[in-house]
Amino acid sequence: MKSHRAVIDRGVSDPDSRGMATTLTLFIGVWPWCYLLQVGDSRYYQYRDGNLIQISRDQTMAQELLDSGVFANAVAANSPLSNVLSSSLGGPQTAPVVKRLPNSWSTTHLLCSDGLTKHVPDKRIAERLGAMKSAQQVCEDLVQDALDGGGTDNITITVGRAVVKNGDG
Repeated sequence: MKSHRAVIDRGVSDPDSRGMATTLTLFIGVWPWCYLLQVGDSRYYQYRDGNLIQISRDQTMAQELLDSGVFANAVAANSPLSNVLSSSLGGPQTAPVVKRLPNSWSTTHLLCSDGLTKHVPDKRIAERLGAMKSAQQVCEDLVQDALDGGGTDNITITVGRAVVKNGDG
C-alpha cells in the first residue's frame, strides 16, 4: 500500500516524524453498494430506523484482547491498551479490512475518529443522527458534544447518505 510506505518513509527521513502512524477509514459509495476500507481505530457506523450500528472493528490491542476473551467489555473500554493500535498506516503492522455492504436510501453513514467516540456515547450519536437536518449541522453538533465531553483527541466526523434524484428509490 503506497500510503503505508509513504508514512514509513517520512518517519525515516524526518527525525521529528519518527514512529508516526495514522488510521484510515475510507468509504466509497457505488449504488447500490458501499465499500469500506479500514485500518486502525477510526470508525464507520450505519444509522437506520433509529439504530446506530458500528460496522468497523477497532484495530487496537484492547480489542484484540477482548476478541480473544482475555478482556471483558468494561476492562477493554477503560484499558490504556485501547489507545495502542494493532494495525495502522506507518506502524509495525498494517492489516486493512475491506468490506462490501449493501446501501439503502434510509441509511445514514458516519465515519469518525476516536476523538468522537471516546467522549460521546453511541446513544447520543444516534439521537443527533435521528434529528439530523443537514450533514454539516450534525457534524458541528457532534464535534461540540465531543468537546463538551472532554475533547482530548482529534475529532474528525463525516456524515452522508444517498439522495434520491429523478424518482429513483
